[in-house]
Amino acid sequence: MAATLAREAGLHPSQLSKWRRSPEVRSSSDMVAEPENQNIRPSHRRVLIVLARTQHGCDVNALLTRGFKIETMGDLVRAGHATVRVETVEERGLPIEIARIRITDAGRKAIRAAVRRWKK
Repeated sequence: MAATLAREAGLHPSQLSKWRRSPEVRSSSDMVAEPENQNIRPSHRRVLIVLARTQHGCDVNALLTRGFKIETMGDLVRAGHATVRVETVEERGLPIEIARIRITDAGRKAIRAAVRRWKK
């Protein structure tokens, strides 16, 4: 799962071991304007709203269970609206890697801008 998210975000899976804020994660050809001026799709906005409600981010599998697509999450990471981190947890004595996605300040600004446009 983590490797799939990494590919969607244009990263090598080994780059997901830490929270990433590098230019390669933040750049996106379709979202280059300031967050206030960006039009985000409803599917992106829904994921960002879910992420904004969690303090430490959300497991990618939990988002997939809710019906969100991995491509949508990859778009958010590429645009700099979210970051992804792979964590190793132990379950029944076995190490398991999980990918946790977390909203960034740019993602919060994008939500606020979308809400302002919607209220007009």
